[in-house]
Amino acid sequence: MAGLSRVPTHGTVFTRVRNLIRAGVVKDRDRPLWYDVMVAYPPKEEGELPGIDHGQLVREILYPEDNVRAKFYKTFGSVRALNMSRQAAVSTTPCARFIAKYQELEKSWEKSEEELFEATQEELEKEGMLLRKKGEKRKPVKPLVTKELSSQEVAAQTLAILFQKSTEAKQSDPVSTRTEDIKDAPTAAEIENKTDVPVGDNDDKR
Repeated sequence: MAGLSRVPTHGTVFTRVRNLIRAGVVKDRDRPLWYDVMVAYPPKEEGELPGIDHGQLVREILYPEDNVRAKFYKTFGSVRALNMSRQAAVSTTPCARFIAKYQELEKSWEKSEEELFEATQEELEKEGMLLRKKGEKRKPVKPLVTKELSSQEVAAQTLAILFQKSTEAKQSDPVSTRTEDIKDAPTAAEIENKTDVPVGDNDDKR
């Protein structure tokens, strides 16, 4: 609430709400129900709240996996924002999976924590999870190398295709010998020299 000090020594709850109403921060219609009761029947003694010892430091609350989590983000960084309202999204993050695998290996681990951290990374990579350290460049992808066919291989493949088509045509029309298909087929030498060979129209010749 605006203007409401969190230090209990700066007035009681009643006096602070009263000052907020006077300043116009809290509208008169929005005043709490107990406010009118305390105005009509004020307490005989003001309640005293214990003071705050500002010299006492707040103890940090750390969980066992916090050190692993901190090292994970320091090593690999964070790749995307996280929606904390979705429990499924929280439990499937790379960091959550890393911590779960780390704790699983830790039960039977006898070496150093550094080696355990690296072993966890290797196990996750075997499962298909790619972890790239901060500042590490992506490995270049090798282009696919296709074999270039020689002119003789191209000619042989072309002749094989033409022969297959001629065989299929003979099977569909066994009466006709279709010698025109063989005559009009280009030779290997013509294909090797990349010479355009016109193919005749069998229907016109009939």
